[in-house]
Amino acid sequence: SEHRTERDKEAPPRPRPLHLTTSLFIRSIPPEVSKEEITALCRRYPGFLRVALSDPQPERRFFRRCWVTFDRSINIKETCWNLQNIRLRDIELSPVVNRDLCRRVRSVNGLTHHKPVVRNDIRLSARLVHSLDQRGGLWSGQVENRLPVGGTATDY
Repeated sequence: SEHRTERDKEAPPRPRPLHLTTSLFIRSIPPEVSKEEITALCRRYPGFLRVALSDPQPERRFFRRCWVTFDRSINIKETCWNLQNIRLRDIELSPVVNRDLCRRVRSVNGLTHHKPVVRNDIRLSARLVHSLDQRGGLWSGQVENRLPVGGTATDY
């Protein structure tokens, strides 16, 4: 057992798996509620990682959407239930468990994978990038038709 503890001390620390998370979605956050208030409220629960707010939406009276991310090791349904019963500035948050990313992948038509379709999509993307670069004067000093990374777009 001493040999194992020495090996553990020598091993470099592993990075946290940031993609292994689960989150709660809150549909409407009023403009008067700040991100700091939501963070302070959610920080009390184990596994809390971060809060993300959408931009205020004028057509929805400047209400925002909110995603609260937690570590996957916690019981997200219990945390959601606890937040259901809490009011922030007399506002019910009404969180729901956000669907897992793997369940949100939408299948596309098989036609999109054919070589001519992919080539056309790449060509259109290259035109768009070139147009935006010219408008912004981003690569004006570079040789014409050369991309800074990856060569030319005319290969496609």
